[in-house]
Amino acid sequence: MNIEITKIYKKWIYSILETFLLFCTLTSVVSASVSYDTFQNTIDVQNEQCINITGICKSIGNDSIIKSVGEKIWLVNACIHSDNSTIYINNSDVSELRLTGNIDKNRILVGYKERDIFRIHDVTITGWNGKSGTPEIVGGILLYDSELQDTVVKYSAAIRIYNNSIGDVSNLTIKSSSDLWIENLKDKKINNIYVQDGVPTSEGALYILNSENITVCNINVNKTQRSGVYCRNVSNSELYNISVSHAGNYLIPQTGHFGVVLSEGRNNYAHDIYINDTGWSSLCPQGNENNTLFKNITVINSGHNGVDIHPAKNITIDNISIYNSVSNGILYTGYINGQWADHIILKNAYINGRGILCGEAAKNLYFENITTDSRYFNIIDTVNATLINVTMNTYSPSPAYYVMLSQVFGYPAQNCTFIDSQIPILFSEDAINTKWINSKYDDHLTMDDIAIYYYSDIRIVNSTGIPIKSAKVKFSNEVNSSKGSVNGNGVEKTEFTLTNGKTSLPKESRENCPAVPAIYYTNKTEIHTHRVEISTPNGNVTYKGIIPDSSWYRPNPNIPTYTITAIIPDNSTGPHITGFAPAKENPFNSGEMKNFRVWIDEPLTSMEWRVNGSSVLKGSLNYTWTVTDRNTTIEFIGSNSNGTVNHVWPLGESPDEPSVPDDNPAQEIKFSPSDSEITLNVSEKTVFSVSPDVFTRKEWYINGYPIQNDTTSMTRCWSTAGTHDVTFKGAGSGESVSHNWTVNVVEEKKNDEESTESIISITPEYQIVKPKQSFGLDITVDPSTSIIGTQLDFTFNSSMASANSASEGNLFKQKGASTFFNEGDINSSEGTIKHIYGLIIGTSNVSSPGTFATVNLTAGNRTGIAKFSLSNVLISDINSKSVPYTIANASILIDTAPVMNAICCPKSVDEKSNLAFKISAKDADGDRLTLSASGLPEGSSFNRTSGAFAWTPAVGQAGVYTITFKVSDGYLTDFENVTVTVNKLNNPPVINFFEPINGSSFSEGERIGISVNATDAEKQALNYSIKIDGVMYSSDPAYIWETDYSSSGNHTIEVSVSDGIDEAKMQHSIYISECHPRYDVNEDGVVNILDITNVSREYETTVSKPYPRYDTNQDGEINILDLTLVGHHFGEKVE
Repeated sequence: MNIEITKIYKKWIYSILETFLLFCTLTSVVSASVSYDTFQNTIDVQNEQCINITGICKSIGNDSIIKSVGEKIWLVNACIHSDNSTIYINNSDVSELRLTGNIDKNRILVGYKERDIFRIHDVTITGWNGKSGTPEIVGGILLYDSELQDTVVKYSAAIRIYNNSIGDVSNLTIKSSSDLWIENLKDKKINNIYVQDGVPTSEGALYILNSENITVCNINVNKTQRSGVYCRNVSNSELYNISVSHAGNYLIPQTGHFGVVLSEGRNNYAHDIYINDTGWSSLCPQGNENNTLFKNITVINSGHNGVDIHPAKNITIDNISIYNSVSNGILYTGYINGQWADHIILKNAYINGRGILCGEAAKNLYFENITTDSRYFNIIDTVNATLINVTMNTYSPSPAYYVMLSQVFGYPAQNCTFIDSQIPILFSEDAINTKWINSKYDDHLTMDDIAIYYYSDIRIVNSTGIPIKSAKVKFSNEVNSSKGSVNGNGVEKTEFTLTNGKTSLPKESRENCPAVPAIYYTNKTEIHTHRVEISTPNGNVTYKGIIPDSSWYRPNPNIPTYTITAIIPDNSTGPHITGFAPAKENPFNSGEMKNFRVWIDEPLTSMEWRVNGSSVLKGSLNYTWTVTDRNTTIEFIGSNSNGTVNHVWPLGESPDEPSVPDDNPAQEIKFSPSDSEITLNVSEKTVFSVSPDVFTRKEWYINGYPIQNDTTSMTRCWSTAGTHDVTFKGAGSGESVSHNWTVNVVEEKKNDEESTESIISITPEYQIVKPKQSFGLDITVDPSTSIIGTQLDFTFNSSMASANSASEGNLFKQKGASTFFNEGDINSSEGTIKHIYGLIIGTSNVSSPGTFATVNLTAGNRTGIAKFSLSNVLISDINSKSVPYTIANASILIDTAPVMNAICCPKSVDEKSNLAFKISAKDADGDRLTLSASGLPEGSSFNRTSGAFAWTPAVGQAGVYTITFKVSDGYLTDFENVTVTVNKLNNPPVINFFEPINGSSFSEGERIGISVNATDAEKQALNYSIKIDGVMYSSDPAYIWETDYSSSGNHTIEVSVSDGIDEAKMQHSIYISECHPRYDVNEDGVVNILDITNVSREYETTVSKPYPRYDTNQDGEINILDLTLVGHHFGEKVE
């Protein structure tokens, strides 16, 4: 409209005049280095090497541009630009800096190049709406080579930091802002960053780009609509203690992006990461990220994939727990015609919910120690995958839990090897060269090109049963030469070298642990037999027709279930048994079928098998027995004209050879009294005991004579003084145990009788020492009479410590006398220092306590109790007579206390929300560690083996909980307290109605009533916000919008209601139509007397909606206000 154009033109002229006048005013008062740019609405600070906000304010001298609005609170109605200057914004003169931004509303603080420096710390920076006097996103922060520390930033667009910062980027709180963008950082730390309620415009709330050798730690991102932490082209760096929560909403996928992303970088280490609730995937190595290790990860509630490798290479993920992902727990994928996911290692993982998908374009994958409660593990379009100790737990028969090997894009699953794994159903549809090694499945659907392997356990002995340590074992498949033996990693290998008389167990050496195929499934089923050639320095043997079967399967890979004992025969005449199987140490389970067999070096004419003495089979070298009773004797007897052979399996008896140890170490046997030499009074009772009771034979001896049996404790006393030896001997499933106590029985002293015994004691320098630590033991003497000399032997456990020297103490030098000291003879292998002696030269003597000698030792590598004792003690009085004495021996603990690793977990959780993290510890000595927890809340769980803690607080469990996690190596402990605050579950406000209704239409000039009604279940005070087209207009529940003739078009009205914790929002769209100005009442294009008379004719009348045009102000009454409105525009033309 022409009249509108005329109005705009007038405003423009006025704006130019105002700007010109303001410029004239400013140029007369502003210094040359600080100026105000009216057109850009910026304060330009030029060539100032040191200036603060107070200095800028004084230079500008205009309260409409910059002024103090409170104690250290500043309002800047502009953007501040550093040009070759250093601007200090800190708590010396600023607590909060409010900025309205430049003319384009995209900057509030800006430096465009090097040397445009800001030094910002210990302040709050807030984007500000100068008109409403409320916070608003009005621009971003752009920093080059600047400092940003200990600062809160609110309502800012992107905060961008370029090039190397001054100091670290640390202690920042970013709220209601876009993102924190850091680029080209090197050799710095990004530390203690908290980002909340972010709406990023870049890749993530914390976006790090093109940086090298940095440390990113203690990052907490809470509520963002894009990724939490996104690192692009970041290399040689460490990230740890990262927490990302609510990056979107996992219940509404695509509302957010990722949790933590590393893309296009290399050589990074990311650990102790917690991610909960992402609108898309959570942990994402992608964009060809290379050679990066992820460790100690917890992922909960992913809107897509818990881990998304898409693609990357040389990635290791160790110790991860994944809960409740919408699509997949873990996805491996790449691009068929581009980069594949390559060389990916996943270890020590637990997946709950959705499963693992190795999808399009993945190769060289390695899985170890994986436990999953998910229903599937799909390997599709994948080449070379090895899975060791993968267990799929099942909880219901339907739907099925399965592993599927297949193809979608033309790459069948190829070279997949399963080792020591357990799954419910195997579905091998399109697969090439699958190996199934000592693994178990309950059922299968399709079997295509898959070979079933079992470990082969072979022991080699000579004719007298002594192991032959040096040998070679070679396997040959007698049915299909293309399916040969493999090692414990699934790598093809036909010859194995033995160094200890037996093939290796997986835990000893997978490289030297053989496995042979039993069955091969393709378009037909092949049952394989094998030839085994054994060569030793003592001779060679060959076995044919060895048939592995399911009885070879090992539930524990390190406990052989079927052992072949190879015997290298001597040169004697007659037939010889050159091998037998199984071994009597193998497990025999009721109902199981075991194939007993022998190998002979010449044909036999008679062969018989007996069970418990009764003949059960004749004419065969094999006998298959169905296990019924473990206490059974199986016997083979054979003969020919040259002689007879036989072999007996005494099942149930204690084996002559040591059994294969299990994964648990032998229990520690404890003896009481703990000292091996004790002193008792006549008639004094003492209890000798051994614990725990793990013995089948228990015997007690005194001075070599049997006294008692079938008990682990004995009470004794003696009626006369003397020395006695008490011995316990025990035997059971483990090694035999023997322990001896030397008991010195003495007459009890009367109360009024002065002691005539000297006391010689061992006093350790430390009660606890670390392995390989040096320490000293003082041998002290408390004389009962004057003495002039002492001799003794010192004994120590040579497996626990080694002796270095013995040096003279101050005992005989107390009066300044001359002395002679012999340091003794050290025998490290026997654990003794014999003939330690010292004496006074001359006529002096001593009667006061002192240190006779100090023995210097070094702790060994083992941990445990090290005992030290004295023997052959002789103390000389002044008449060269022996002095009675009492010995006090000593012991120390050799150990390094275990250390709890830092526990990375959220400090608070809402009721009905899942809290999960892992506890781990380390021990410098490599001791077996035991985890425990106390103060566990009701409903929580703690796995003492894996260290996994999980808890979903129920409604009503709000409060503060302190949980103590403890680790012990059997002697020493460490602990850490974790305090978790459970927040009471809050119900967000509910918007009951909101006017105007969605889709309403109005005309220009109408007054539009906006109102919202909301309730809160907890009856908390509610805060309101009414925005029109994104601009805040009111904080009340009602607002009247006075539209004018520039208001036409589509508009969005948004109301939000907050109880201080949660917020409810609602948007309505309305349309305001353009209309003819009402002051041109007759709509003839000109305002004149005809319009005035149209109004005057209806003067002092009332009308109702829809209001006629002569009610020009549309208030329902025709009065002077209507005439004034027409008169104000008299003479104007409207087109």
